[in-house]
Amino acid sequence: MQYDGKNLLWQRHYSFWQQIQDVNLTEIWKNTNSYVLIFWGEYDIEAFSQSEHQTIVDIVNRYNSGKGTFKKLNATTHQFFTTTSILEGVKQKSDMSYMGKNFNPAIIDETDKWIKEIIKK
Repeated sequence: MQYDGKNLLWQRHYSFWQQIQDVNLTEIWKNTNSYVLIFWGEYDIEAFSQSEHQTIVDIVNRYNSGKGTFKKLNATTHQFFTTTSILEGVKQKSDMSYMGKNFNPAIIDETDKWIKEIIKK
């Protein structure tokens, strides 16, 4: 559901989207001193642009060398479940049983590996 006909757009109050417009996200990513791990799912329709995710990592690394990491998750949706296509992902995204049975464990594995690499630094 994108718009509930009242106040919610993509399950957030419309004022959220107005407030986020006032935030300079590039400046925030530029000034972070934290390590950043960005996941992007191949079949993510909510955050559909791989290049935008990569751009966040590029900004982080430009100003804090080596602190940004990008990971692509093949055949994975925004909700972190695996599926065979964008269309199938859309059909299945409201099926909690399907999502639970098809959770992509690579998210946990890759996060664990990333944290352990950070700890070594």
